[in-house]
Amino acid sequence: MQTVLVLVLFGAVFGLVHSQEQDQTAVLMDLQTRVQNLETAPAQQQNPHVAFCAALYADTEEGNYGPFNSLTTMVFKNVLTNDGNGYNPATGVFQASVKGMYSFHVRLFSTFSPSPNLRASLKKNTQSLGYILDEASSDTHDSSSLSVIVPLEVGDSVFVELAARKSVYENRGRHNNFCGFLIYPM
Repeated sequence: MQTVLVLVLFGAVFGLVHSQEQDQTAVLMDLQTRVQNLETAPAQQQNPHVAFCAALYADTEEGNYGPFNSLTTMVFKNVLTNDGNGYNPATGVFQASVKGMYSFHVRLFSTFSPSPNLRASLKKNTQSLGYILDEASSDTHDSSSLSVIVPLEVGDSVFVELAARKSVYENRGRHNNFCGFLIYPM
């Protein structure tokens, strides 16, 4: 009877130990899987990098941009930086791929002729975030700029919109820029 009792107790202890080993093995496998997923996850999810800066024209181009008969999204085609590929140089639109707080800066140079005729706005989707103006005829060599900090959701668009019958001037340099970057994800 004692032998049977010892065998039953041994079997119970062995079963308990074996069950705990299986639980520990499952936990270890789960941890290994999580570590592998973190190691192979896209860098953007772990530490998103979003920054862009584009100039209106290439360094060798000059002349007026505009006027156009209607509101026009400005296309800054000379991409200087596009980390995260959020800026589209074919459309002039930045689209957020990460929810977060962003900083944007726009600098525009007034036309020489006709005399200053600049009016533009920085837009988030359909909302104006601010305006850039220079319509004073007393001088013709002015740069105007605008900086904003704004929260964006994934998919929000930000762009510069030139008013109808207005224009900017580029003189073989980077007088007209549209730049932005992610300050922090939310």
